Amino acid sequence: MNDVKSNPWYVGERGELLAGVFLLDLNPEYLGRAIKQPAAYDYLATFKFSNDRLVTISVEVKATEKPLNDRHILLLPRRQVEAMRSSNIPFLIVVADVIRNIIGFNWATALEDMGGRARMVDYHRFALPLRKPTPEEVGALKAEIEGQQSPA
Repeated sequence: MNDVKSNPWYVGERGELLAGVFLLDLNPEYLGRAIKQPAAYDYLATFKFSNDRLVTISVEVKATEKPLNDRHILLLPRRQVEAMRSSNIPFLIVVADVIRNIIGFNWATALEDMGGRARMVDYHRFALPLRKPTPEEVGALKAEIEGQQSPA
């Protein structure tokens, strides 16, 4: 019998749904999910702040069946990491443990190149220090989003 929980489509879909719930808890003005893949992002979220100022962020979701660590290891194409880091829209990475219903997050700028290539061509190992969605960290994330500058 095929265990549906270990199917890649299930893991990815569940990870995106968990991330969507997390993003909705941040109270965005707009939350859009990319339905055609590959896309440059999984979600776009727009937040409204004082004086009707709008700030948009991109969200990349990484789903896993493994427990989350303080420094989560991701295999990513270097080109994708460079694109996320240099984007004029800030990228938030949300890592979702789909077995335990736990998420962690951090900005793409926090990715640490661990050097060397992974076994898959053009993929590299990156460590992402994960922040937990505690009330303090969520409050800090909202303040960071509000502090994002619009491109000149």
